[in-house]
Amino acid sequence: GVIMEVSYEDCRVFFEAGTAYNPAFDLFDGSVQTGTNIIRDYLRTSQIPKIDGIYAKEYLEDFDDILPAESYPIRDQAFFISHLHLDHMRMMGLISPLVKVYLKESAQIIERALEDVGMGVEDLRDHQYEDLKEETQIGKIRVRTFVLNPDSYQDLSFFIETPDLKIHFTGDVFVYGKYESGILKELDYLHEHRPDLLVCEGTRFFKDGTYDDIIPSFKAKDGLLSKDELDKRILECIEKHPSLVLFNIYEREMSDVSDFMSYAKKAGREIVFEPETAHIINSFFGIPVSILLADTTSYQNLPEEIFTMNRIITKQEILFHPDRYLLQNSYPNSLELLDYRNCNALYLHHSGTPLGPFDPHYQNLMNLISIC
Repeated sequence: GVIMEVSYEDCRVFFEAGTAYNPAFDLFDGSVQTGTNIIRDYLRTSQIPKIDGIYAKEYLEDFDDILPAESYPIRDQAFFISHLHLDHMRMMGLISPLVKVYLKESAQIIERALEDVGMGVEDLRDHQYEDLKEETQIGKIRVRTFVLNPDSYQDLSFFIETPDLKIHFTGDVFVYGKYESGILKELDYLHEHRPDLLVCEGTRFFKDGTYDDIIPSFKAKDGLLSKDELDKRILECIEKHPSLVLFNIYEREMSDVSDFMSYAKKAGREIVFEPETAHIINSFFGIPVSILLADTTSYQNLPEEIFTMNRIITKQEILFHPDRYLLQNSYPNSLELLDYRNCNALYLHHSGTPLGPFDPHYQNLMNLISIC
C-alpha cells in the first residue's frame, strides 16, 4: 500500500494510509473470521506496517516492539488521504484518534455510506476525520492541497513544505478528462514554486519500461482512447445494443456513476443500481434512483431508507422489456447473469472488480459470462 512519512523536528506527517492490493492473498475478504483485535490480526499477517505512535495502546498488548500513540513523544502528527482507493486509505480507520486524519468531507460522505452497507473499511476512530482545507499546518510542515477531480470525492495531490525541503506528491495522477484543468493549475504552481522532490505514485507509465520517447501532451497516444472518445464509445455500445445492457463499476467512484447516469439518459434507458450502490448515490448526490433486489442476496442488514427512498424495479419488468434498461451487476451478484442468458445481454466491465487476470475471481467471471 501507499504510505509516505515526512518528519521535521518534533512533528511528522503521513501521506496516505493504504494496504497492498493482493486479491490472491486476501485473508480479510470475509471468508476467514477475524478476532476481536483487528489491529493485532493485521500486524501479525503484515497487512499493515509496524509504525511507532499511530496505533492505540489497547490494541498493542502483544507487540513490545511498537510504541503506542499514547507513549509516543511526537504529538503533532497527522495523516493526509488523497482519495478512496483502498491501496491509499484502507488502514485509516485503524489509526489512533490521538492522531489527526485529514479526509475531504465529500470522501467522508462516501465512506460513511459504504460502511452503512458493509462495504467500508474497519473504523476504530468513530468517524473522527478532519475536512481538508487548501492549506494545513502541522508544526513546521505546511501542506497545500490540489483538487484534481471536483465531481467525485475530489482526488487530491499535495505540495509539502518544510523549512528546508519542498516535495510534491501526486497521489494517483491522471492527465485526461475531468482532471485536465486541475492538472494544469497544479503544473503552473509547481513551475513557480519548484519542488526539490517529486513523488509520483502510479501503476506504470509504459509496459516496456522505456521512457526515452516521452513527449509532454494531453492527447492520447496512438492506439489509446481519450476520455471523450471512451465516453462516445460506451454510449454507442449502449445505444446500438437491441437488448439489456449490464455494467460493473467501482462503487467508490461517484464520477463514474455520474457518467453512467448520463449514458442512460442520452440512450433513453432507465438505469438500475444495486441497493448498496444506491445508498452511496443517495448520500452523495441526494437523489433517489431505481434499484433491483438480487435473488442471490439478503438485504436484512441494510438501512431501511434504501427501500423507501428509491424505486424498486422487478426482474420481471426487466425481462419483459430488456431493451429499456441499463442494469448494474457487481461481482458478488454475478450469478444473477444466468437469469439474463436468454436476453442477448451486453456486459460492460468498467473498473469494477475483478480488475484483471491477476485476480483469482476473474476466471470465475469469465466462466459465467461464457455460459450466458
